[in-house]
Amino acid sequence: MAERNKLAALSLPLLQGLCRAKGIKAEKGDSKAELLARLERPSRKRRLVEEEAPAPQLKADVPVSRPVQMVFQSAVEVQSFRLLRCAYCSAIFNLEKTRYTGDPKRFWCPSCRFRAMDPFNEVGTDGVLHCSLLEGEICELVLHLPKLQEWREAGEAIWVRMLRLDSEELAQVWPEELAMEAEGSQLFRIAPPEKGHRRRDVPQDITAWLQAGPNALRLRFVNGGGLALGLVRARGKGVRRLVQEVPRQEPLAARAALLTLLHDEAQDGIEFVASRQLSLVCPLALERVERPARGRRCRHLRCFGVAAYCRSNYGMAAFNNRWSCPVCGSRVGPEDLLVDGFVEQILLETEADCEEAVLAPDGSWRPAETSPDDEKLRGESSQQRRGRVARMAGTNGYYHAGTEIWFPSGDYEGNVMCHYRECVRPPRSEDMSCSDGLTWPRSAVVMDHHRYWDAGT
Repeated sequence: MAERNKLAALSLPLLQGLCRAKGIKAEKGDSKAELLARLERPSRKRRLVEEEAPAPQLKADVPVSRPVQMVFQSAVEVQSFRLLRCAYCSAIFNLEKTRYTGDPKRFWCPSCRFRAMDPFNEVGTDGVLHCSLLEGEICELVLHLPKLQEWREAGEAIWVRMLRLDSEELAQVWPEELAMEAEGSQLFRIAPPEKGHRRRDVPQDITAWLQAGPNALRLRFVNGGGLALGLVRARGKGVRRLVQEVPRQEPLAARAALLTLLHDEAQDGIEFVASRQLSLVCPLALERVERPARGRRCRHLRCFGVAAYCRSNYGMAAFNNRWSCPVCGSRVGPEDLLVDGFVEQILLETEADCEEAVLAPDGSWRPAETSPDDEKLRGESSQQRRGRVARMAGTNGYYHAGTEIWFPSGDYEGNVMCHYRECVRPPRSEDMSCSDGLTWPRSAVVMDHHRYWDAGT
């Protein structure tokens, strides 16, 4: 009776979705009472199995006082279910035994998340080939790929992805340990993380091991509870295509958005909006920004170059660290980017060596005043700059010995480090794009290596 009350409380669309999930016929004209009767009525196959199944026998050595939970092989239906509607595709998803602690209104199903997980490998509307929740320790499935050869010729690939269901992040998450096999051959293995280390989980391309037609796949895993498995067909997308798809906000609308940020700063002190100084230097390329953009939900004035941002993410090996704003650190995927037409206008109307503009509360602006030190440094050659930095380093020197990991967009005073670059040139005649060739900030103080050790990690 309690189960019937739960079913009766569901709406008609939810009952229809539940019937389809259980393989029960459900049509648009069916009433709620008819669907309830079908859900409560056991199928003919289930009745036959229950009639023929022998009574379960308890082993003699099991103590009577010990609670025993018997699982019948014929119990093919799970009476407890939890349904959520996806906020993106409006499809109904059954959580089964998995917990979801987030906001139900913001829930999006694993299929939608698998499609959006990797912008550099685009998944079409029919690209999710398999999606299921992990249970137990083994998952077996048959993947039918009749058009595999056509997909290969079109540059498409089959990827294995996993994610945590009780989350809204587009992060790749493998179980503690996993091995995937096809026809007895191991396709790949995910080893347990080393003690004290965090493993870098990345999706796996299995196209080379598959064949046209049916493919019997077997996954063996440890601690896979709460994870969803997805096999998707994806086509590679380069940086140029991503950059071209980023929309542009017209100057008037972009100017109004900046004025809102300035007004909010004056009233409440918005985080990350520290002043009315607008930097025209890309925090990634460390030069005048090209196609300035920021995230739609970012609350800072500074922009970064769209192409530089996409290139830095394309070359980032840590898959789950991609698409992090270089200014505020929030997640900004390609779909969240917006080119600022107002900042573009400022860049067009300023000199090529202007690196900063000052915004007024009414939306007007002017180039930032330069100090005498800046004027002296502006016309120096690369050789003069190298010599100046070497002299400022002193006898002890701050040139690195071989390899240097540095943070070009880090806030050293605020202990906020975003992204990193690696310089592997020798101490002499090294690549001057590393920190030895920079100044701190807009003055003659070297942005040298000893500041790294003062910053928090």
